[in-house]
Order: sequence, then structure tokens, then C-alpha cells
Amino acid sequence: MNSEEFKKAGEEMIDYIANYRATISKRPVVTKEKPGYMRNFVPLKAPMKGEKWKHIMEDVDKIIIPGLTHWVHPHFYSYFPMGASLPSLLGTVITGAFGCSGSTWFTSPASTELEIIIIDWVAKLLGLPEKFLFHKEGRQGGGCLRGSASECILMTVCAAQWAALHELKKKQPSTPDGELLTSLVAYCSKEAHSCVEKACLIAMVTLRILDTDDRCRFRGKDLEEAVKKDLEGGLNPFFVVGTFGTTSSTAIDKFDELGSICVKYGLWLHIDGAYGANALVCPEIRHLAKGFEYASSINMNPSKWMLMHLDCSIIWVEDRFQYVQSLCPKSTPMNVHPDTQMIDFYQWGTDDRRRFRALKMWVTIRKFGVEGIQKYVRNHIQLAKKFEELVRGDDRFEVMNDVNFGLVCFRFKGTNEINAKILAAIDASRMLFMVPASLGNTYIIRFSVNYEESTEKEILYAWEIIKNTVEELDLTIDEMYDSLEYFY
Repeated sequence: MNSEEFKKAGEEMIDYIANYRATISKRPVVTKEKPGYMRNFVPLKAPMKGEKWKHIMEDVDKIIIPGLTHWVHPHFYSYFPMGASLPSLLGTVITGAFGCSGSTWFTSPASTELEIIIIDWVAKLLGLPEKFLFHKEGRQGGGCLRGSASECILMTVCAAQWAALHELKKKQPSTPDGELLTSLVAYCSKEAHSCVEKACLIAMVTLRILDTDDRCRFRGKDLEEAVKKDLEGGLNPFFVVGTFGTTSSTAIDKFDELGSICVKYGLWLHIDGAYGANALVCPEIRHLAKGFEYASSINMNPSKWMLMHLDCSIIWVEDRFQYVQSLCPKSTPMNVHPDTQMIDFYQWGTDDRRRFRALKMWVTIRKFGVEGIQKYVRNHIQLAKKFEELVRGDDRFEVMNDVNFGLVCFRFKGTNEINAKILAAIDASRMLFMVPASLGNTYIIRFSVNYEESTEKEILYAWEIIKNTVEELDLTIDEMYDSLEYFY
């Protein structure tokens, strides 16, 4: 494809995307296809000769679109928002055009320096403690862009593990490293994301998954009880993960309690704010972040609720020197020099080649402005409150979470089985799409406001579908439930 062919195809592609977005509400939210459908359309061997772009795009319509779950659909209420805003998409396109890798400052100075600035921009937008800033005199904090919250948490576990082993080795120089490693213990609640368990598995450290209170919050007393027990058993507690907006119900752990326990016992406190921390862009939400000052590290996903295109996650650490040393032990002081302009980001993770993620963030924040991002987040919160009001106004239903963000957890006042069947029927209609979760032993339905331009009209429509489904349940439910089993 030469430049002229690219220009023509690019213009057609922009028209295609604009039309897809403009007409998406006419499509079913989820696919009608069954697992394995694509084998009927795509050959099992790659073509030997190149094909015309026109034919490729025809197959996008014929093969790809029918098999999509439309995350940017007005009636997609599953998971969390996908920040696929159009400005961010354009930022992603121009980033791809440059084809550069921001491994070191010299491989792409603009990538490195813009990432440093954007990391500080977002920290300030969220009102994070100043210790996490790059450009703060007397501080040694900072952060970097990563692909996912899972990756952020894995890197943090590794950093905390290195720091813990480093200290233990000073006290027990003759103890084999393997023995010290097996003594390390990390902690999270049962509401923490499964990526915490995965990270500890990869890092080969023991993880204690602790109970929460009746509002699904991780509490200090439960942490301290577990820490004391492990210390009495000769083990070495070192790492704690709390969540600011859990996946199941957006519960907020008690960071003031967890933080004081971490200080008392010398533990690394990590805050997973993948979804919820985005809301801190609104100053009126920041009272919920009590205890953030205790954190050693924080992560969040601008791709969830700050209009950024995938992939886009941020990790902040209060001590970037310790963090880099843990992941790149042979680094010299020059590699992590206080002069932030000389940072080499390949040392901050496992990937030597790094995408220029900061550019799409720079483009998006400038296009929307802080006020535009705040308006978007506030709208989702207000619409969630409206949906909560509708649920509470119907005696057949109940709300199961504290609605602080854009998620409402609700259920029909009946058995877990009947709620599962209600959700299956709704999803089978392809008019809405929601997913379930469990709070304790209780099956709940998650209603997450996700659509970028969502209004009260979409919320009222969704509520009507939910009510009508309950009323018509006995007519169609068995068949619909069977057809939707593979969703769950």
C-alpha cells in the first residue's frame, strides 16, 4: 500500500467508523453467533497473495461485525466503560504512524518526556498525594504507563517482594534466598480482582484472601489479625492490596485503617483504583479517598473511565528509585537520576519496547479539557443514581451496593436461581447486556453506566426492559436461559 492508496483507504475508514458509531444503536448489543462461528468464514491458512483492501473491508462487515459484543453501544451495561472516545482513537492512529519505541530516552525523547508530564498531569487531576509526582522538589515519586491494571499489580508485587527480600537479607544474611522467599505473605480481600492472586502466583509468594465487612470493604482489624497470626508462625508479611471501587460492587476499602496497620508492621500498601480512581477527577468524590496518603503505590485505568483508548493504565510509586532497582538490579544511579528527563522506561517493567501511549492521552485530555472529563464522569454517576432511584421505587427489587460511582448492583427479591434466569432472559433479548456477580453467596446483577453520551432516556429504556422481562418471565425464560449458558 503506497501513500495514495493509504490516503484513500484512510478516508474510507474514517467514514466507516463514523457510520458505525452513528448507527450502532440499531444493532443488537451482543452477538447472535455461537462459539466457533468464524471457522465457517475464515480459511485455516493465510492467503499466499495480497488481497484488495475493498475485499478485506467487505469481510469486516460480513465476518467481524456480526461477532462483536458492542462495548460502545448505548445499551451495553456490562463490566465497566470502555474509553474508546474518538479523539483518543485519532491519537492511537497517529501514534501507530510514528512506529517508535519509547524504551530509553534516546530511542524516543518525545515519548519519554511526554509520558513523564502526562503521569504528573493525571496525578494532579486526581488530587493524589504529592509524593507520587515526578516534578516535585524533594520527592522521588513518579509512575509509568502500562497495558493493564493486572500488569501494574504484578510489577508492584515484584517491587515489594524485592524490597522485602533486600531487608530480610540484611537481618538474615546466611538464610538461603529460597527460604526467605517462601516466608513472604501478601494480603487482599475476597473482593479484590483476581489479578492479585495471579500476580502472587507468578511471583511465588503466599497470598491470604481475607473476608470483608457487610458492605464488602476490607477492614484494618481483619488485616491485623491475619498479620499477627503469620508473624507468630515465623512468616514475613510484606504486601497489602486494597481496592478503590471493587469489580463486583465498587466497594471502597477502608484505607485509613489498612494504612495505619501497614505503617505499624512495615507493609507495602498498594491501592488498586482501576475503575474508581478515575472519579477522583471530580473534587466532590475525593472525600472517599481517605487514607490514600498511606499508599506506597497506586494504579488506575484511564481506559476505563477517562475516555482513553485501550490499552492504557497508570502505576504511581512513592519511591521510583527502589521500584526501578527491584526490576532492573544492575541499573546505575545515572539510569534513575533525579533529573526526570533522563528516565529510561524500559527499566520500569518487563517490556523492552514500549508504545507511545502518552500521545493519545495528551490528545484526549487537551480535546475534552478537564471540565469535559469531569462532565462525562459526573453524568455517569448521576445516571447511576437515577437508576438506583428507579430500583428502590419498585418493591420487587433491591439495591445491593453503595452507589458511589457509575455502577448499581441490584436483584429481584427472590432466589439466586430466579435472578440468574432474569438476567439470562434480558441478555438473550439482545436489547440490553449486563453481567452478574456474587456478593457473599448472593447473586446480583450489575448495571454499569458505560455509554459516552448516555442520557436519562437510555436509563428509563433499560428499566422498562428489566421490568417487562420480569413480568413475562414465565413465558420464555427456559428457552432463553439455555441459549445464554455460554455467557456465564
